[in-house]
Amino acid sequence: MVRIYALVFALSGISGLIYESVWSHYVKLILGHAAFAQTLVLAIFMGGMAVGSWLASRVSQRLRSLLLAYAAVELAIGIIAIVFQPLFEASTRLLFDAVLPAMEPGAASMATKLTLATLLILPQSLLLGATFPLISGGVLRLDQKASGGTVSLLYFANSIGAVIGVLWSGFWLISAVGLPGTLLVAGSINVGLAFLVLGLVKFGEKEAIATPGIQKDVADGEGLRWILWAAAITGAASFCYEIAWIRMLSMVLGASTHSFELMLAAFILGLALGGLWIRRRIDTLPNPKLFLGIVQLVMGSLALATLPFYNHSFDIMAAAMQGLSRTDSGYVMFSLTGHAIAMLVMLPATFCAGMTLPLLTLILWRSRCGERAIGQVYAANTLGAIVGVITAVHLVLPAVGLKGLVLFGTLLDGALGLYLIAGAFAKTTARRRYGWLTAFSLAWLACLASVEFDAHRMAGGVFRHATATVPEGVEILHWKDGKTASIGLLRDGRGHVEITTNGKTDATINVSGQGAPSPDEMTMAMAAVIPMLHTPQARTVANIGFGSGMTTHMLLAFPQVQRVDTIEIEPEMVRLARIGFEARVPRAFNDPRSKIFIDDARAHFSSHSVRYDLIVSEPSNPWVSGVASLFSEEFYRHVTRHLSSEGLFVQWLQMYETSIPIVASVVGALDSVFADYRVYATDNFDLLVVARPSGTIAPPDYRLLDEPAVRSELDRLGIAGRADIALRLVGSKALWSPMLAVRGVPKNSDYFPFVDQNAARYRFLSKLDALPLADLGDYPVPVLEALQLRREPEPGPVGASTFFDNSDNAHVAQQIRDYLLEGRTSASLPVAFWSSLATIREGHDCERMATAKIFALLDLSRRTHPSLTSREIDAVWSGIGSASPCNEPGTRVGRWVAFLHALSMRDWPATAKRAGGILAAEGSELAGPPLEILLLADLSARLATNDREGFLRTAEDYPLSAVQDGRGAAPLLMELVLAQARNLGWRGPLVADTAAR
Repeated sequence: MVRIYALVFALSGISGLIYESVWSHYVKLILGHAAFAQTLVLAIFMGGMAVGSWLASRVSQRLRSLLLAYAAVELAIGIIAIVFQPLFEASTRLLFDAVLPAMEPGAASMATKLTLATLLILPQSLLLGATFPLISGGVLRLDQKASGGTVSLLYFANSIGAVIGVLWSGFWLISAVGLPGTLLVAGSINVGLAFLVLGLVKFGEKEAIATPGIQKDVADGEGLRWILWAAAITGAASFCYEIAWIRMLSMVLGASTHSFELMLAAFILGLALGGLWIRRRIDTLPNPKLFLGIVQLVMGSLALATLPFYNHSFDIMAAAMQGLSRTDSGYVMFSLTGHAIAMLVMLPATFCAGMTLPLLTLILWRSRCGERAIGQVYAANTLGAIVGVITAVHLVLPAVGLKGLVLFGTLLDGALGLYLIAGAFAKTTARRRYGWLTAFSLAWLACLASVEFDAHRMAGGVFRHATATVPEGVEILHWKDGKTASIGLLRDGRGHVEITTNGKTDATINVSGQGAPSPDEMTMAMAAVIPMLHTPQARTVANIGFGSGMTTHMLLAFPQVQRVDTIEIEPEMVRLARIGFEARVPRAFNDPRSKIFIDDARAHFSSHSVRYDLIVSEPSNPWVSGVASLFSEEFYRHVTRHLSSEGLFVQWLQMYETSIPIVASVVGALDSVFADYRVYATDNFDLLVVARPSGTIAPPDYRLLDEPAVRSELDRLGIAGRADIALRLVGSKALWSPMLAVRGVPKNSDYFPFVDQNAARYRFLSKLDALPLADLGDYPVPVLEALQLRREPEPGPVGASTFFDNSDNAHVAQQIRDYLLEGRTSASLPVAFWSSLATIREGHDCERMATAKIFALLDLSRRTHPSLTSREIDAVWSGIGSASPCNEPGTRVGRWVAFLHALSMRDWPATAKRAGGILAAEGSELAGPPLEILLLADLSARLATNDREGFLRTAEDYPLSAVQDGRGAAPLLMELVLAQARNLGWRGPLVADTAAR
């Protein structure tokens, strides 16, 4: 029967850890992700469990059946879980829509949010805290012969269930059914357990009645109070370890949600195995107090050993990643490797920690404290954990860093172990007692003096780059372990300074004053400049994420801006940014219009009544734990409440280390909230989405580019003028909404967190299939213009760019134009252009040279069509036909010249006619780029001319897979073309079939 109840409690552990994980998602939506809020969430959860355990210990001896009480508690937990989602939505809607707007920001609003968070999770926490003492006491009434072993078995069962709950919910359940569905599953488990236990009580063995004589309270016995103190101290030490190890390992495994789940599972697994190991030995221990003291001392020593091992963990991960393929199976191996490293760090010490509660409970049981002992020890241990969390996060970690936090925890464990050993050896010689003290103290001092964490390894991002350290020549200027993350300031040999978060670069600036700017500078500057062009009347601006301060600095370059509020969650980010970048971006730090708030973005907006004309969101990558909530539909709805009537919202979205499904999910969330948006590519790797909740976005006011402070920065970045900005436009809502809708990817939501659950995997896979999104407008077929989703290129000079191919291509196109029309040559024109031009001008062996000439013509069109106006390109192509006798009308090459000329002029009827003619004449023999360009041009032109029959005929007669299976932007453009056709109701068989490709 004991084993049946152990299985019951294992299932209860599964649901319990699901609750802890899921509730943290919910409560963070109220309190935010700031360290203070995170600590309070954990304190509410664990404090409730401590009080619940204590209450259970107070009433247990008055209950005739503890197992019936346990069943009732499980039933209540399940019912509350089932109704939690509608309760949460109703209460938070009231909070954000009615309560907080009526309050002044500050302590009162924070207290209100904290009160709601407490009311939402405290009842369940109280009930969860009561489960362990109730089921343990009930099972002990069934069989009191092996009390210590019984408690150890139940502790093991619950812990191993918790491991399963963490992994099951984190890696599958939340992805499959979302947060509401996960709560429903967990609640159903609790309800099922309640009825199972009711059946066991009714038809199984009967519990013995609690012995009236066993009424001693631990706190009433002077000789036993040390047990509660011991439980509290070891609980505090364990949570110091947990916080430190998770922060340490996040720089090895990555700071994703899945990494945290692997680390938490490793921590709990150690507790479970320790409880299992002690189970068969605990009832035969002659001196449990001595054994407990040795366990505490060994635990502290093993925790000390993690310090010298930590630097080597980077080498293990680097070696593993170098042997892994970037595939789904490789990601599984990456996760298993991370879990193995986490176990190497955590399992030895947590194995010892898993013995402590059973040992303390046994000591009290033998002291005739009865069932009450279980709840009181559990409560003391949990309260100690709360104190440990608060002390670790807010006092020890900021003061002495991660290494110091581990040393602090080992000091607690070591001191407790030495105290217990000294008490157990009270009648022995002082030499024996002090021998333990000397050995542990020497080990502790050795780690303090000789072990240093290698910042070159912690800053290296081994989980991204598969190298254990930063590249050679990179100098660590500063390193600081903050409350929420470890921040680094690095400088390379070129004078580029970068600021990192947990080993991931967040911003880089060339502060040397020499050489080209860093790629990040372009994105950070464009995040300010582009939205300001669309809302020149902006006076109040909010910027989410400080980074280097470059975006704030650029926003303040516009004299009409009266206030910029920058919201940053980690204070050390701002402090180190000032050290590294103040000379380069002084306005961010010294301009009186700049206000920096250390807070979570959602919490900041809820606590301040300001309505902004512009909100710029620059969070870290979506795969970083907690960041995905800044890309959710609910966050976008929340932030629109804090925009002025004509205000704009800007979302920075990375295309590197991700995949199109992630981008589609984020843009889908934006699409559901904002009436209109424009998408810009700042460089080859980053997008900016400029969105408006209602109405349409105004065209850019390019006059703002002439502001002196703005012009100075743009000159440094190589932005020549309006044409540089215009070519970065890669579409609008009219383009992106249908194109991404065919992917069938759910929009990212706080309750159905597609991005949080999948971004880490796509980061590992490094598919790079999102990068072509930046090239939608840089394709030889102007599909976007054919569908009236983009205007033709703006006239004017374009600066060459080393980190944006489209800009560099436009610069080359203008040089080609100048040469062909005016004879001006440039040394920077590519050799391939001269080769193509020579082939086009070749006048001999026309039939033999035809294919080579066609490819040369396509090369010229690729270099000129996307970037030149129709007037400029007309002049270019007018001379191509007469450049060689082979190019004359009527010849094979001449047909291609006429087709490409019509295409360059955006003459859609002529384009459709001439593309169709070439397809009819030689389409069956074509493949590769010629067929790809012909098909896209034909279909786009027929959409532009509303030629339904011609469109469906081409789609039926020719293999669209030639485009769909290609590379670069072509497959995306084909998806867009087919989506537009379906929106018009043009549903031929192949058009419909290709929707799911």
